[in-house]
Amino acid sequence: MRFCGQWISKNQNWLKWLVAVGILGFLFTKHGESFRQFEWSRVNPWGFLGAIGLCFFAQVVTYSRWFLLVWAQDLPFSWRDAIRLGFIGYVFNYIAPGAVGGDVVKASLLVKQQPERRLVALATVLLDRIVGLVGLLIVGAAAMSMATPLRDHPQFKYIANTIVWVGIGLSVGILLILHPWTTHDIWVRRLVELPKIGRLFGGVINAVRLYQARWKVVILVILLSCFAHVVTIASVYLAAASVQGIDMIPSFAMHLQLSPPAQLVGVIIPLPGGVGAMEGAMAYLYGLAGSTDSIGFLSGIAYRIVTICVAAIGGVWYFVSRGELPTPQTTPAEAQYADQ
Repeated sequence: MRFCGQWISKNQNWLKWLVAVGILGFLFTKHGESFRQFEWSRVNPWGFLGAIGLCFFAQVVTYSRWFLLVWAQDLPFSWRDAIRLGFIGYVFNYIAPGAVGGDVVKASLLVKQQPERRLVALATVLLDRIVGLVGLLIVGAAAMSMATPLRDHPQFKYIANTIVWVGIGLSVGILLILHPWTTHDIWVRRLVELPKIGRLFGGVINAVRLYQARWKVVILVILLSCFAHVVTIASVYLAAASVQGIDMIPSFAMHLQLSPPAQLVGVIIPLPGGVGAMEGAMAYLYGLAGSTDSIGFLSGIAYRIVTICVAAIGGVWYFVSRGELPTPQTTPAEAQYADQ
């Protein structure tokens, strides 16, 4: 048992890829008839290229959002380096388990360049992930207010209500964190005094204090997050339309409602890049939207190909523009908060 546990621990990424491929194999088997009957001549190459362009643009906006979070901490970091590290993290989403795997790569690369403020650098990656999740839920919650056949479906109502309430909860949580009293209360001091992990909490709290002083930056990155998710959903819609045609897929309004839960499934289930999980969720939600699960699966596969193309472009960009990151320098804000 010990040997098996050690082997699984060392090979967990490969095992998760096997699980992902197994799920895709099951879905391909289930929808095999649709693939055999699919007319590849119907694919609109310009629409597919447009979906790639929208997905690429959404990623650039996402990494620009991260750059602002790092910049707000007065860390020596450029927009170009944010794009580079963001794209290499996007590539690693298909290697490490789940969409969070790319964040680990981004954090490790950033921390190497910020040895004096490692905890703050880590905090920017963590907050960027939280902001991304908040933006996705805000877009989903806003879309749920639109009257569509999908929104009125009895089974989808539970998903819609969950998206709305969780989105509201996270938004309120962000607003509370931006209030100064949250980092000056007595319980915060006790966290800093905890043995071993107190220093970790101290670094994160100092980072939050600087965000509280620059709360407009946090509001801006949330708005950028919402914009990036809308562009991503447009990419999903265009990818689906390019292989199925507009008449065969749910409307864009329904894509605004079904894409957020499908993307959340791809993030929550720890599979490389959410492979298999997102496609299965798309198939299920397309069925609820009045289309068929086979069309939903084909649309999910189309968007998966789009993301792989963007990851390939981003990986090439990273290695072609490879260079040294800025040398860490002590900033006035760093000196101020390092003593707290």
